[in-house]
Amino acid sequence: MSSGEDITRRKQMEEALRESEEKYRLVTENVPVVVYSALPDEHSTPLLLSGRNEELTGYSAQEFKDDPGLYARTIHPDDRERVWAAIREHRRDKTPLRVEYRILTKDGAIKWVRDEATPILGPDGQVARIDGFMEDITERKRADEALHESEEKFRYVFDHSVVGKSITLPSGEMSANKALCEMLGYTADELRNKKWQDVTHPDDIELIEGALAPLFCGQENRVRFTKRYITKGGSVVWTEVSTSLRRDPEGKPRKAGSKVARPSGAGIRRTADASESRATGCSGSPRMGATGP
Repeated sequence: MSSGEDITRRKQMEEALRESEEKYRLVTENVPVVVYSALPDEHSTPLLLSGRNEELTGYSAQEFKDDPGLYARTIHPDDRERVWAAIREHRRDKTPLRVEYRILTKDGAIKWVRDEATPILGPDGQVARIDGFMEDITERKRADEALHESEEKFRYVFDHSVVGKSITLPSGEMSANKALCEMLGYTADELRNKKWQDVTHPDDIELIEGALAPLFCGQENRVRFTKRYITKGGSVVWTEVSTSLRRDPEGKPRKAGSKVARPSGAGIRRTADASESRATGCSGSPRMGATGP
């Protein structure tokens, strides 16, 4: 092969390499994550960092390459021990890494990331490099935290309300607050092992299902009716019940929430009356015997 052919072939290879690198750059720059490749050393020295890195951390790829300890310092102090333990384990066992943790950005902000990586083995079977990506999950974490706080507030109000309250699942299992437990003579654990039908007067079960029908049909957001409970001691307790229904994203019943109060004598009315007046137009609805107050 002549020297001219050698030069031509080398140029073709260099051009092919440039095209390949350009395609890789375009892919990594247009995905909403930080793509990286790093050495399996004590600093996780970066070999490659996509442009999204600066958007996430505030630091350029060159800053990470010039300062081997920078990556470790970006990990939140409270998370460092846990993160490095996970990294050491995935390198030792040559298994994928998946860990969520907080980072400190260049301007001092705190962000959450999901870090997933795969160990790439060399010819000797040892880890030669780590390929992975980091995703910014800060908004998801904030939403989770807000949901958790909301659930804690709801649980506090539910547990400490002076009015009897219950939550019933489609399967019929129920949980009750302290006020309702005291009204019925059961502990909370005892009621968790029962279905609402177990503590309802047998003559009221079918009538209550009829009263609830407009709720399940979507005709009403809340229904009210009178109900007789059977206490642990076997006595009958008349109550006024207000029930609403929560649905899942597909529109299927998720759980029913009820308020239960002892009515005055004048306030007692038969559940049959409520059932007959509210069930109009729901005759074709499915039997809703599973979820009740």
